[in-house]
Amino acid sequence: MKPTLELPITLRPPKMDEVPVNSSVKERLELRKTAKIVEGFKIQKKINNPENAGLAFNFYSEINIDNSRLWNLILELSKQMPDEISLIFNHSDCEPEYGKYCNKKQTLEFLSLYGNGFRYIHRVWDDISL
Repeated sequence: MKPTLELPITLRPPKMDEVPVNSSVKERLELRKTAKIVEGFKIQKKINNPENAGLAFNFYSEINIDNSRLWNLILELSKQMPDEISLIFNHSDCEPEYGKYCNKKQTLEFLSLYGNGFRYIHRVWDDISL
């Protein structure tokens, strides 16, 4: 298998014997063996782009980064954010959950309780009260 992104310790791809025989998941697991999944990002801007007119924000970004580098990225990106921020989080196939606007420093301190950023993201989900 080619090198791929480093995942959190709480996540792993399924093994072949863990998916249904006639499943598209099995095909995707085969494709994953030769896929080039590397660090990178994609930014979609709302301004001057009719395809993105429906975005709820000025831009949307998808970021692939090794898990061990995620927290440092969040800290760097937070420098560009206002003093009051809100957490918005969801599984890729679910509707977003919107947190209340809170002090940025307090929000980052809250997130830092969960190990190097999102090492234990399921705990953040359960404990979130923002």
